[in-house]
Amino acid sequence: MRRTILALLLVGMTACGSDSTSPRASLTGSWAGSTTGINMTLTLSQDGSQVTGSGQINSGGTAVALTANGTFAAPSVSLNLSATGFEAMNYTGSLSGNTIAGTINGSGFSNLNLTLTRQ
Repeated sequence: MRRTILALLLVGMTACGSDSTSPRASLTGSWAGSTTGINMTLTLSQDGSQVTGSGQINSGGTAVALTANGTFAAPSVSLNLSATGFEAMNYTGSLSGNTIAGTINGSGFSNLNLTLTRQ
């Protein structure tokens, strides 16, 4: 009797697991955000946990092209951003729905908060 009850409890707990048909979070798509004097746009493509893409960052009327390479392990985002003639930057954040709340470091930025929104 005890084994039967234990088995039923285990089956019930297993049945309450995640729905395998629910959509998985993805960074694929266009993203944009701005903060004090900075605008950034990215177009990202995700393959498994690997993320690549391109975009631009605008500051003071000057637009600089970016390339992005990084990883996504829901909800954590880590992107290395590079631009010709500039030091490397890193954008780290957390995905929630259609927004990534994150920070930029490197190339003159120090913990600059920047939220990106899916376009």
